[in-house]
Amino acid sequence: MTPPVELTGLHLAYGDRLVLAGVDLRVEAGEVAIILGGSGCGKSTLLKALLGLEAPQQGQVRLFGQDLDALAEEEAHTLRRRMGVVFQQGALFSSMSVADNVALPLQMHTDLGEALIAELVAGLLGLVDMQQAARLYPAQLSGGMRKRVALARALALGPELLCCDEPAAGLDPVATAQIHQLLLQLNHRLGTTLVVVTHQLPSIERLAGRLIMLDQGRVAFTGTLAQARRSELPVVADFFGAGAGR
Repeated sequence: MTPPVELTGLHLAYGDRLVLAGVDLRVEAGEVAIILGGSGCGKSTLLKALLGLEAPQQGQVRLFGQDLDALAEEEAHTLRRRMGVVFQQGALFSSMSVADNVALPLQMHTDLGEALIAELVAGLLGLVDMQQAARLYPAQLSGGMRKRVALARALALGPELLCCDEPAAGLDPVATAQIHQLLLQLNHRLGTTLVVVTHQLPSIERLAGRLIMLDQGRVAFTGTLAQARRSELPVVADFFGAGAGR
């Protein structure tokens, strides 16, 4: 089966500062891949490259077997509809209600009528237990509620691949557990491939996926949490010792 994500020799710089220095990464269909590492290691930049928000100077980003950089604009848009994204702060539109935020991808990318869109939005909000907040606005929601709405919006087009940037950042333990449970349900029940960027140990432990640790712009380690805890690589040992969760 063609992997949803395949990065080969990825180099990306901001001016003279090289952030990614030859990243090779493959994520299989149905996998939970956790991108981790210390501050400034390149994990958020890697996610931006995967989403097509940053163009690599060298290397290749292949999504569902297609070279993202080689696609025409319309082809790239079509490909990205197979992906969902949950940004760190949710990125909800403050002037739109919860229901309207979730409806937006359906309005933009489908020919569905208003009645059917409203029905789908209600189902999506029910999936994340936010149907009671449909008429509220983002400013009226807690951080955990905004994350759940953002997740509902990311799922609107039924993505095969879901990318999450620090999904539990800033949340209390209860909201963190709820977000983790929702992500695991998507993976277990629907087979959604997850790529999660995080530095938080509770997320790493709960999601229990394949760890991909970046250091100095390269993949320094890949393996399970158990393997990471046994690793003698200094960057891995430090992260899962004093450095974890900082």
